[in-house]
Amino acid sequence: MLNKIIRQASIVSLIAVICLGGLGISGSRSIVYAEKVDSFMDNFNDPQKIGTLGYLASWPQGKIQWKTDHAEVVDGKFVLTFDDSGNEETTYASAQFTTFDNYGYGRYSASIKAAKDEGLITNFYVYSANEDWTLENIVEARVLGGSPSKLNIRWTKDNIRKEKFITLNFDASAEYNDYAFEWSEDAIKWYVNDELVTTATDGIPSNPGGLIVNLMADDVVNYTGPNQASFDYIKYQKFGEVDPEDDTDQGPPNGVEPPEPTSSAYSFTDGFDSFNNELWYKSDGWGNGPDFNVGWQADHVEFSDGKMVLRLDDTPSSGKPYSSGEYATTALHGYGRIEGRLKVAKGDGLVSSIFTYSPNADKIDIEILGKDPTKMETNYYVKGVRGLKAHAIIDLGFDASADFHDYAIEWSWNYIRWYVDGELVRNVESNKGDLPSESSTIMANLWAGAGAAADTWTNKFDYPGTPIRAYYDSIKFTPEISFSKPSYELRAGETISTTVFSLVPGGAEIDVTSEASYRFVGEDNGVVRLTDDGNLVGLKEGTSVIQATYQNTTALANVTIRPDNTISRAEFTVMLVKALSVKNEDDSKIEFTDEAKIGDWAKQAIAQATSAKVTLGYEDGSFRPDSPITRNEMVSMIARAMQLSNEAYSLTSFDDHDDIPSWARPYFAAAIEHGILEGRPNNELGPFEIATRAEAVMMLLRAGK
Repeated sequence: MLNKIIRQASIVSLIAVICLGGLGISGSRSIVYAEKVDSFMDNFNDPQKIGTLGYLASWPQGKIQWKTDHAEVVDGKFVLTFDDSGNEETTYASAQFTTFDNYGYGRYSASIKAAKDEGLITNFYVYSANEDWTLENIVEARVLGGSPSKLNIRWTKDNIRKEKFITLNFDASAEYNDYAFEWSEDAIKWYVNDELVTTATDGIPSNPGGLIVNLMADDVVNYTGPNQASFDYIKYQKFGEVDPEDDTDQGPPNGVEPPEPTSSAYSFTDGFDSFNNELWYKSDGWGNGPDFNVGWQADHVEFSDGKMVLRLDDTPSSGKPYSSGEYATTALHGYGRIEGRLKVAKGDGLVSSIFTYSPNADKIDIEILGKDPTKMETNYYVKGVRGLKAHAIIDLGFDASADFHDYAIEWSWNYIRWYVDGELVRNVESNKGDLPSESSTIMANLWAGAGAAADTWTNKFDYPGTPIRAYYDSIKFTPEISFSKPSYELRAGETISTTVFSLVPGGAEIDVTSEASYRFVGEDNGVVRLTDDGNLVGLKEGTSVIQATYQNTTALANVTIRPDNTISRAEFTVMLVKALSVKNEDDSKIEFTDEAKIGDWAKQAIAQATSAKVTLGYEDGSFRPDSPITRNEMVSMIARAMQLSNEAYSLTSFDDHDDIPSWARPYFAAAIEHGILEGRPNNELGPFEIATRAEAVMMLLRAGK
């Protein structure tokens, strides 16, 4: 029977991570041969932690139906309840917990207040089996109800079981007592309240296994009413490691940075007029595990009348009898708001969804089952683990298959919120780092359940003879932090003020520019920098990344800079006026003959520079805003702006000093004297050569020191 239990456990653990199919994850876990698992302790001060260690069973075993609602963490205790609320096939109901990881040699201990009634067993054991389930290996400590209390110890190697019974000198149901076993290659030692009670040296199992606790019954003769067993802690200490200490009651101290998934610094809204292959991909040519009755085919994602349509039909695919569609973003997205407007499919066995999924199986989802489309199921997972309280069913108050409705997930480092038609329907908050924190793909799919999923969750699917469809009118993503525009093509050294928005509950945004902090990722020796108020200053060749952080969220935006490109006279004038704070001497206006060619973005700066006699224009009265600026013009404008001139400084050390016009010589001399200008590698000043963006930036940075 135990063989059957654990086999079913692997199936139900798959159900626990249902809809992870976007990246081909089946959800099944290895039962044996764990290579490395660290020691752990859970004293149940944090109700969420146990959900990261393992899962609750939800299937029948003999006369007992395992139920997830028969286990809970209450006041720092893990409480299992046994009662007579079984179903048609079972008499009783209880709870069983199994770790996701496998554990080997070491010391296992638990503080247990056992169930009282005769025939009840409070179990604490390690179980493993080979891959075809023909050989079992078990180490057990079973506290038996009844009077007197007894400890039943068992050890099994390759299906050969041995056991002993030890009468306890106390009532095991009256208070907490410590039970432990030390399992090594040569022996197993069992302890009660730290006293050695027996040792086994023959038939010692060797395979690592899952740690299981449950409350069960071999033979309940006289049921007297609900019984409970509770655990004050469970602990595994690997040999050679220090005794694990549990710090879950502390939570993160103030000031500790929470997880920060990076996010594209832009929103997207797709109204599904057509397939956008830059934003999305279609799953194609593969299927999920045994709980999925469909294979994914790209041609089952359709576009019609401004809708993205997922079609499920009876085309065999990837070893499955049916095919369907799955749609996923090409990029990963971090904290923010995911919104979808959809009309789900109706019918037994069907699941319509919108969810997030990360490379390491962080997941947040909305699933609406076709068997009852008046309810929405919500879940979240951390690295494939669904916590005990991570699942909740929401009564929608309408049939989601009858019309389109808006569904949204808001996700931050310390909360997840679910909305339906703009109304908040569920809110989960935690500052303990136990919520999803990895940037994720946004996904939508339509599928039919099979196997254990169909038996226990979706109901059996029978194909109705015609294709089934789920309709998506739009999907939208708004990052928690976003820039005013997604990228910038910087003019060399130009200061561009960023505007940064933060998402607030309900999907609105507020301007947080002055409150956010900024930096360039991969900054090059400080040449490229951001000012304290979020202004971008400087130069780095190619594409850099701006990182903005507000509160506990980070977002990124691309910045493309071309330092070897030329820079126009208008561009340099704008850059100079901002960098050197050139002020208007009067209210004079631009009076150049080619004023119409000057862009609005440059007019004020050119007027200021002209008024301050920084730029004079050409003899024909033109400014020539689009002409590339020469080094003569650039040096003289900087020197005038700084009121620098030097008639005495010699330029003869440069090979082309005779090429410098007489009117520009004092400006070149002053710029060299003050460290603003340097010669080129060929020992020339190149007065008539076209200046590059890089040269413009470097000279202005030096001038501004």
